Amino acid sequence: MLSSLMHKPRVGACLFLVVVAAAWLVVGKSVFNLERMNFWPSTWGQNHYQALAQAYGVAGVELDSCQQIQLNSHYSCLSLDWRLAELRRLRQPLAIYDGQQWQVVSPDQIFVEPVGALVLWQPVEGFSEPVSPGGSHSLIAWVREQLAEQEDGRSLAEWQVIAPAGGQALGFHHYYDPILAQKVANFQHQVGLKADRIIGLKTLLALQSLKKQETIRIKGSL
Repeated sequence: MLSSLMHKPRVGACLFLVVVAAAWLVVGKSVFNLERMNFWPSTWGQNHYQALAQAYGVAGVELDSCQQIQLNSHYSCLSLDWRLAELRRLRQPLAIYDGQQWQVVSPDQIFVEPVGALVLWQPVEGFSEPVSPGGSHSLIAWVREQLAEQEDGRSLAEWQVIAPAGGQALGFHHYYDPILAQKVANFQHQVGLKADRIIGLKTLLALQSLKKQETIRIKGSL
């Protein structure tokens, strides 16, 4: 009998461990499934890729990845790890991830710094790092064109450029001259960016967002 009594605590402890293990499996499985469900939430009945693409005017095709967006429109995904204040200065819709679900919002609807953020943009050919005044880069011609559209339809041919050698030249080319640098600084100040004259990702996104939004044609219909 003494031996039987001594074994009872061990049996009870084993039963307790079995119950705890079973509960962990049940709860853990439920939590895992919940996380999987929330990771691809629906916005207006769609995944966040579809909702984000529609916010940029891309329609007429089912989109469930960045690759699908790139294949079926003129946009590409761009992941941003910016601070809250920087995200709120954006001028285009974005998808944000709060650790549980994705939502497609406008910048002024972000009040807490998200875990992740995704926007769509049209990559500028040749851009890989910021360009400072005095440098030469193929994207300078694109920047001139975008800024010219903001100046009451002023023709690019009327823009004056200070050539590298110090001479004056009409037209535009790839040299980032002081006159353009001042125009970039004015634009940066206008949209709430630091007016440092450096053409980086934030400036390029701001330039794209100010362009008149046209309906994006699906490549298959071109």
